[in-house]
Amino acid sequence: LQNAIDTLKSKIVEGIKVSTPNLDALRELIKNSSVDTLLAGVEVLNIPNKPAADTIEKGKKVIRLSAKTTYESALNTAKAVNEESKALAAKQTLQNAIDALKAEIVTGTKEGLISTKDREDSDKFITEYMRNSGQVLTIKASGKDYFDYLNGEHPTLPKLVFKNNLTMGGQEINKIDILRFRKTTFIESIYIEMENVILGRLGPAYISSKSSLNLKKLVIMNPKATLTIEDNNLSYLNVDELVLPENITLGDGAFENSNIKKLVIKKSTYEANKLEFLKAKIDVVEFTDGGFGTPKLDRLKSILLENTIAKFKIKDGILDPETVTIKDALDDPSTYNKKTFQILKSEVDKYEAVWNELNKISDESKVQDAEFKKLEDAKAALEVARKEGTKKTNVDLLNEYLKTVRKYALISSGILKDVEIVDAASLDPTTYNKGTFKVLKKDVDEYEKAWKKAKSISDEDKAIQAKKDAENAYALLKTKIVEGQKV
Repeated sequence: LQNAIDTLKSKIVEGIKVSTPNLDALRELIKNSSVDTLLAGVEVLNIPNKPAADTIEKGKKVIRLSAKTTYESALNTAKAVNEESKALAAKQTLQNAIDALKAEIVTGTKEGLISTKDREDSDKFITEYMRNSGQVLTIKASGKDYFDYLNGEHPTLPKLVFKNNLTMGGQEINKIDILRFRKTTFIESIYIEMENVILGRLGPAYISSKSSLNLKKLVIMNPKATLTIEDNNLSYLNVDELVLPENITLGDGAFENSNIKKLVIKKSTYEANKLEFLKAKIDVVEFTDGGFGTPKLDRLKSILLENTIAKFKIKDGILDPETVTIKDALDDPSTYNKKTFQILKSEVDKYEAVWNELNKISDESKVQDAEFKKLEDAKAALEVARKEGTKKTNVDLLNEYLKTVRKYALISSGILKDVEIVDAASLDPTTYNKGTFKVLKKDVDEYEKAWKKAKSISDEDKAIQAKKDAENAYALLKTKIVEGQKV
């Protein structure tokens, strides 16, 4: 037993560690104050100065890189302390560094693209000034051109927001009648958050330069939204920035005669709809997947293709060979027919020279308004250079003659004046007085039939015979007028 007691005593070990409460507290603080822990959800910015809260998006947290580096240095210094006598001061120094780091974190107060107030104002506007017409959201307006708003009010609204899942009267809205915002500046920008958007119109709309829609921005917020713009619906749109989603369906002339300073769109979407975009004047195309388009160069090339000499020579073109002759020297206009033209070859060459000069341009930066005007002026000069003949055509002569012998002219001042038109099978001149005249209605009808046949002729080669036939019909009608014999 004694031996067992001695063995147990020998197993008892006295601690040799010295109590270090300050060092333990320091190590606990270090453990809970790593950079990742303190800066969780905070974006580190490599900027020289601490940013103001109102320059950072609302709710976003940021900190300067220099503040993070300063804290990391203080943390490493604290980690190097291993003496109880220095731990208390080191802990306080580290705490000060933590407090300083937290003070450097800036929580943004800047409202995003669409603020809470924008949404509230938009909801109020939609409720007060818009109505649901068969799931089509349209303005409460009067007047055929939709320029006069409810009670004559013109509310000012910097941003009109159409939120997703927009409902009115218990129905979800799937179409916006945006045309009725035309000729206004009181709505500065329109933002559409809907996933499926149709920009259309309700009933007939007045579409012309007088009814242009003027906006700073028109933005389809969801890049994956499906957008449909009906025929001509955004024609005559004037907008600083237009942002469109990937999935769009454009009706004919959707943007015709529009002025778009900047179009933001996916490249493949732009290329797939380029023919419609070319109907608008677009200054800049920025692709959401990187890079820029060449809208001015594309438009110039498109206009050039539609204004070649070959295109001018198609039927009814300004150089249609059926009516226009290109010559080295012009004949006297009196020697060729009206509605036919002659033009100097040198004038055609001038136009072609301008066309070739513009066609050589391959740099987007070289295309300005002046280039479009140069082509426009050259085309106008070409049209003016055409000289119309003054010689009367056979058709002109036919029509001039027919005008003098039409039925009502004959009755008012011609051979049928004071002549009684009788609806009978035949005339008996012994039954009416000498000095009075009659003609059978059937003979007048036959004449009118012959006159109308001649009037229908528009072929130059047939006009000569038609005039002879009309003259013969006139001569025959004269023989059908019978004077009375009764004394």
